[in-house]
Amino acid sequence: MYRGCSDRNGQLFRYGYQCIGRSGSGHPSVPQNSGISPVSATFDLNPNGTDHAAIPVTVTWNGNTLTGITNGGYTLKQGTDYTVSGNVYTINTSYLDTLAVGTVNLIFNFSAGNPATLAVTVENTTPALGGLTINPVSGAYSAPLTVTISDNSLSGNLFTTPPQAIRSRSAAPSTPVVCNII
Repeated sequence: MYRGCSDRNGQLFRYGYQCIGRSGSGHPSVPQNSGISPVSATFDLNPNGTDHAAIPVTVTWNGNTLTGITNGGYTLKQGTDYTVSGNVYTINTSYLDTLAVGTVNLIFNFSAGNPATLAVTVENTTPALGGLTINPVSGAYSAPLTVTISDNSLSGNLFTTPPQAIRSRSAAPSTPVVCNII
């Protein structure tokens, strides 16, 4: 037997440099890992998509407490990025909407044991607008703004504040159409 470790009816044994035993044996025990369910989810950036919803995650504690949820170097904020009800942590759509398309690993860190990972697949099923391309896609525009329509499907007004009419439009449906918005 290792010095400082005694066998109490099979409840204590040597592990590395420390003595460990079963819970309730009066000796230290190996921390249990906490768990989460699900371990993967899908989020759609399209507000009309079927997967554009908050993600509820159920935590199995195993005697531990949650110390934080992280995404890389960012620590999610309770009440802003997620909410808590009992052992269910719900990742809010307001946070999920900030993520880029791809896979994001949200790490649930606990007071003991290993962290648990929620792999979120972020997709964007927002439909294309009939071949419409606006460049730049955001920011302050100054006239004229060039809108390229590759399938000749746009007519009427471009929705801006205030609405702007398309002043010129030409070309066959098979070639790009350049419209100057003034």
